[in-house]
Amino acid sequence: MSMWAFRSLILLTVLASLVVRFRGLRSQDEMLATFDVDSAIREVVLDSGFALRDNPVQPPKVLSQAVYFQRPECRQASMVMPFALTSELLPFLAETIKPGFARRFFYLDKSWEEAPSRLAMFFERGKNEFFGPFRKQHFFTGGMVAILVAEPVDCNRIDSIDWRQVWDKERHRIAADHASAPLRVRNQG
Repeated sequence: MSMWAFRSLILLTVLASLVVRFRGLRSQDEMLATFDVDSAIREVVLDSGFALRDNPVQPPKVLSQAVYFQRPECRQASMVMPFALTSELLPFLAETIKPGFARRFFYLDKSWEEAPSRLAMFFERGKNEFFGPFRKQHFFTGGMVAILVAEPVDCNRIDSIDWRQVWDKERHRIAADHASAPLRVRNQG
């Protein structure tokens, strides 16, 4: 093979990899633009058969972003609070939840009983980005949003909700395709 042909092959390989990379970034940007963690949490709760409740906390307070839902066997509502991985709110959120509530933190397919370090969550993100192409379920890691679930301690721990669905790429793709469709009527208590 001549030097000219070899250089041309290298150049074509580099150009092809750049095209693939930019197309992937554009797809990621489009998904990021449509990623709405609040809607994703609400859909997961509704799909699990639980009624949504109104949030008693008004903006600008941090807990005004929480999603409340009612389980039939519980007197008090459970709460799901999204927060950014880069946020300094994690220690604050861990202490903000009033006594009588058990806290669990979720990010992608990992959960923690105590407030995890940001390093642990970034490791989880890196692991899912690296192994993502080889897995059956693909997670959207671009939003970099984790959730805190607070449940009344007098109720059984809720394991029937698969919180991984909040970051499921297929779920977000379908939501983006139906973005112009009317929102599903939600139960309010």
